Amino acid sequence: MRLLRKKDGSFEARFSKPDWNCFLTILNLYPRVPQTHHKLSRHPDNDSRLPGCQALLDEALAEQRATNKKAILRMFSDPNRLALSERGFSLRLDSSDILCLLQVLNDIRVGCWVALGSPEDIDIPESDEQQQVFYSMELAGHYEAVLIDAL
Repeated sequence: MRLLRKKDGSFEARFSKPDWNCFLTILNLYPRVPQTHHKLSRHPDNDSRLPGCQALLDEALAEQRATNKKAILRMFSDPNRLALSERGFSLRLDSSDILCLLQVLNDIRVGCWVALGSPEDIDIPESDEQQQVFYSMELAGHYEAVLIDAL
């Protein structure tokens, strides 16, 4: 993926056909962080208000995930934004689209890290299943870096 800044302040993401397929495969992993991963406190026994507050956090996270999914579907279903050429795909983005994609990709990257056991140091795992998770984490990080670099 290459991301170009346009004169009008928008961005154009360019993908080869294989890269586009890879990008879609990674985005289809969303949401990846387990719903139970986000906790208000490491010590929930210390505060009797936490169960209600935890429910509010869970609800807010579910709403944010639904909003992000809708935004991505809108992004990719708009024929004025997505174009196919002989070389591959082109997707027109604005700053809010990039922020949404960064949230989604970060969720995927962190969720993969959690699935790998939240290791301090990460080496390529031995099992095929964990290698797939590892490479998904790395690709999500790559796409995040490209988006951040463009900003």
